[in-house]
Formats: sequence, C-alpha cells, structure tokens
Amino acid sequence: MFESEPTKNTRVAIVSLSNPFNIGARHLSSLAKVHGYDAHMIFAGAFLKNDILPPTDEDIAILIDLIAGEIKPNVVGISVSCSSFFKTAVKITQELRAKGYGGYITWGGIHAILCPEDCMNHADLTFTGEAEVSWVEFLERVESGRPVSDIAGAWVRDPDGRVHENPHGLVAENLDEVPFPDYDNDRKYYIAHGKLQRIEPFRKEMYSIFVLSSRGCPFKCAFCATPLIFEDYKKGLRKGNFIRQRSVRNVIDEISYIEDSFPDFKASKDGTINFGDDVFVLHKEWVKEFTEEYQKHFTRPYWCYFHPNTVNKEIIGILAGTGLKYVDMGVQSGSERIRTQFFDRTDTNEKIRRAVGILHEAKVGIVMDVITDNPFDTEEDKRSGLEFFLSLRRPFTLNYLSMIMFPKVRFTQRALEAGLITDADIEQNRMKVFEQWETKYDWPKRGPNELFWIALYTMTGKTFMPRWYLRLLANMPRFRKHPGFVVWMAKRASNAVWFSARMRIFWRRLFKGQIRLSDIAYSFNKYRRLGLPQE
Repeated sequence: MFESEPTKNTRVAIVSLSNPFNIGARHLSSLAKVHGYDAHMIFAGAFLKNDILPPTDEDIAILIDLIAGEIKPNVVGISVSCSSFFKTAVKITQELRAKGYGGYITWGGIHAILCPEDCMNHADLTFTGEAEVSWVEFLERVESGRPVSDIAGAWVRDPDGRVHENPHGLVAENLDEVPFPDYDNDRKYYIAHGKLQRIEPFRKEMYSIFVLSSRGCPFKCAFCATPLIFEDYKKGLRKGNFIRQRSVRNVIDEISYIEDSFPDFKASKDGTINFGDDVFVLHKEWVKEFTEEYQKHFTRPYWCYFHPNTVNKEIIGILAGTGLKYVDMGVQSGSERIRTQFFDRTDTNEKIRRAVGILHEAKVGIVMDVITDNPFDTEEDKRSGLEFFLSLRRPFTLNYLSMIMFPKVRFTQRALEAGLITDADIEQNRMKVFEQWETKYDWPKRGPNELFWIALYTMTGKTFMPRWYLRLLANMPRFRKHPGFVVWMAKRASNAVWFSARMRIFWRRLFKGQIRLSDIAYSFNKYRRLGLPQE
C-alpha cells in the first residue's frame, strides 16, 4: 500500500524502541510515504510480552551505523512511547551527534507529551501531542528549506540554543483521513540481539492484529497519563475533540490491509484481532454496523477493552454473536478503597459484579486487569480484594500488571507526597518496565507477602478451586512468609485451564481436518516463553 517510490528529496528515519506495535510511529511512517517522502522505519530492541528489552550497546551501534552511514536521513524521529525509553533515546541522540549526524533529531511519544522540557535537553524538536498534522507541516518545511521554529504542536530549538515552546497544534479530527499504520515490508529494519534484519518485524512472527477504532478515554484513572491530556482539552489548551471514533468501513478496511500484508497469518486459524482502544465502542449504532460488516469479512475471533461502567447488556449481546472471544476489563484492584481513593475510579464492587454477570450471560470470556506492587495497599485491602474476587461468578482470569510510576500522573505525585517512593522510582529513572511489566512470579524484588496474594488471587477465578480452601490458605500466616506452595498451586491451576482450552481447540480442529503440528508447537512455545501467572 505504501511501497511507491519517493517523489521528494527529504529522507526520514523513524525509530521505534522495543515496540513493534507502535501504532503512532507507524502512522507517521505511512504519512511520510503518502506525502512522497523517503521514509525508513527501524525497530530497535527485542519485545516479547514480559521480555521487553532495551536495545543493547551492540544494537545501538548497529542502529547508529545504519542511520548515519547508510540511510543518511534529513530527519530522525525517535519514538519515546514510554518513559522507560528516555535514557535509550538520550544515548541514541548523543551517539548520532558524536558520529557527525547533522540533520534534525526529533522526539515524540507519551514521554515527549508529558515532559517536553526533559526532551528538549537533547532533541532538536519535540512533538507535544498527536503529531500527524504537525509532522506533515514539519516535513514540508524541511523539504522547502523554511524555518521550523514556530510549528504548532512542537517545541523547537534554534541553532543558538533558544527553545520555542509553541502552543499545541491541531489533531486529526477525522481519523478516517489518517493513512493506515505502515505494515509494508518496504524500507523496514529490525535490530535485536546484535543483529540487523531488513524486514518488517511482524514478518517474523505475527500472532495478532492490533487495531485502534477510536482515540481518547473519558475516564480519569490516577495512574494513567491520558487524564492529564484530557484536562488540557477541557481547559482549551489543546484544540479539537479528544475522543474520536473512526467509521466502521475504515476499521474493516484496515484489518483487511493488515491481513493482506501477512499472508501466513491470514491463512492460519490461530491469532486474534485485538482492539486496543482504551474503551471499545460507546455507541450502540456503531456496534450494530460493525458487527454486520465484521461478519461479512472475517471469521477470526477478537477481543477488546471495556471499563466496568461501560459494559452494557445490549451492546455485549450484539458483539457476542460475531466472534467476541473475551473482554479485558480494567478493575485494577479488588479493594474498593484503593480504586476510589487512590486510583480515582468510579467502578464500585457492585458495578463490577454486574458487568461480570452480563458477560457471563452473553458467554463472553472475562479477563480483569489487576495492578500489583501498589505501595498504598494494606493487608486489609488485600484480604478484602480476595473476598471480592471470590464473590464473583466464575470462571474469569486475572491479568496482573506491576505498578509503574509514570512522571506527573496523580498516583505518582501521591506516592511521592506520602514518602512511599523517591524520584529514583519514577519510570524515566527506574526503567522498571524492562524487568517487570506484566507480573511474573519469579521477579526477585517482590516480597513474599505480595507474591502470596498474587498467587491466591490467581486461583479465585478457577471453577475447580474451592472457595473455602482459598480462604483457609489466606488464614495461614506461614504461607505469607513462605509462599512457595501457594505459588506452585497457582501455576498448576493456570496450566490446567490453559491445557484444557487448548485440547478443546485441538479436538475441534482435528475432527474438521484443520489441525497442524506446527499449531501445537507454536502454542506450547508461546506459553513457555511468556511464563505468566494466567492462562
């Protein structure tokens, strides 16, 4: 789709750090190509679920040589899509300059949006919001040789060192007009484990399609950066609409484009479509049109995110008949006190219980995100959380995410004010994502008591685990200091659920003549690599 020859002189190299999904960077690549620029996209650093690894020194050396010695772009765009990548972005910027690179080095991504003042200590230009409009204007000015210092939506440094803190720019109001993310194999590079491969990284392994049907989130979770951006819109500091929805036709066309880009994935029966919207579908009419069109074009299952407050019986009922495999619902804590007082959430125990009931009635799988390693958690919070999860209708799966202290968000500020963390724990300094993002049992920095409760919670959604037995374990102090047995039980329980599900799929496909030995090997290898406390 984007493989046409460049018609303009400006050459661009976009760098995505340890994140092959990176929808934002892929959009900028496709925009550059559509407008005739010679755009190259480099994925540097390994990514595999919990094994998110920053580029090694060897990877960075290969990256610098590729950019400065081979591609020789006029513009380098580094995506700081998480604060964890800040130091890596600094290192790449410094080494490019040391290598004699004289073009523009621009930064974007969520850390650039939250902390442009940090980024401008290193970058020539920092995009301070959704960058599609500003990016195109910037490239046009570079192409024509015009000054870039007053571009809206960017902070820009002059050659004399002066920084122009320009106001926020326009966003793409009509998302259908934004080109699809670039999944072509043209001018793509993947650097990991000290090797350079000239390939779109998902050509190596494509296990799911990631799509955004909308942008923006109406909720105000204290641990998230999105509410800070939403507040800017409310204050008039950012122009346009924060929450926007693509048309059904545009979403369907993108899924078709991605499937066509990966023929092996398109031909396989494994793999899902993942709708990564913060909250999927808020409007019933959109849902009705989507389900009609989806069934015409695809048989592949999909999953999406819902907030407990948006789980609607009618909407879920419509989606359930069209391949909705499961809903991932952010609950974040089993303690209502933690959710309301520290996470600024409005989902009460009763609202969550109601949402779980609706999903069960529709026969839709349930995954609930829970944040671990929360410094505000008390023993009473953990115990009340256990009782809450035991009160829910089974089965369900808990997906654990370790608390990350992102800069400037309200939860981080509260933890700092309470003396529970220091500046060293803020993510651009701590870089915790590289060692613990989705929770693993074997993380050495987690205490035995926290590990005990994680293991116990894991078993609450298993239909074969007696509730009385889990309550008995919760009242045995010895296991809080030595949780090995409880962890072993939780792992075996998750193994059993996973194996049972895979066997059902195996027998169903076997009778239909659809089974391949490669499917079995792929499933086992995937689970072995992830090693997560959920099925």
